[in-house]
Amino acid sequence: MSGRVDVAGARRALAALALSAALLSGCSDSHLVTGSFRSAESVVVAGLSGTAEGVWVELVLGQYGPDVAGIIRFYDDPDFILPVEGLCPCRFLVDGRFDSPVLVFAFPNPSPGCATKDELLAGRLEASPDGDTLVGRLGRSLEEGEVYTFRRNLSAGDLGFKEKECRDDPLDSGSDDGAVGDVPDVGDDVPEAGGEAG
Repeated sequence: MSGRVDVAGARRALAALALSAALLSGCSDSHLVTGSFRSAESVVVAGLSGTAEGVWVELVLGQYGPDVAGIIRFYDDPDFILPVEGLCPCRFLVDGRFDSPVLVFAFPNPSPGCATKDELLAGRLEASPDGDTLVGRLGRSLEEGEVYTFRRNLSAGDLGFKEKECRDDPLDSGSDDGAVGDVPDVGDDVPEAGGEAG
């Protein structure tokens, strides 16, 4: 009879362990795409003039549960140093959401002539299981066109103030001294409502 008690106890312990593992993985998944990601190749943003020859794109993301805030930056070189002539160098993401494994977001058109929030472009990227790679499309149409790969460049803990700011976005409502806002605490753990960060 003691053998049955041990088996039943072992089953309960295994069930509790499985539940704990599921809860812990859910908590870690709430920050899966936090960090900086850079395009592995030059990107032609569908519907965006000035990118026909390709631009290099960097995404700085902060994930808070299903919500994602961040910045998209555009560069003229694979070293991610030179800005693209004729484009605003960065834009803040709008309505970012992560429903594992898919990240979707919008961003204002970076063409200086489109300096209103009325014209939005979008992105739909799928995260790898470890969150180190994002693959998908950017532009007006997300149903067709080239698929691009973005690889993690910096993890959440490595993001500094420089990575979190977008100083040249005319749509930002920064202070009157010319400095504009930054992504709110992209690299920090933010407690979710009713609980602690995972």
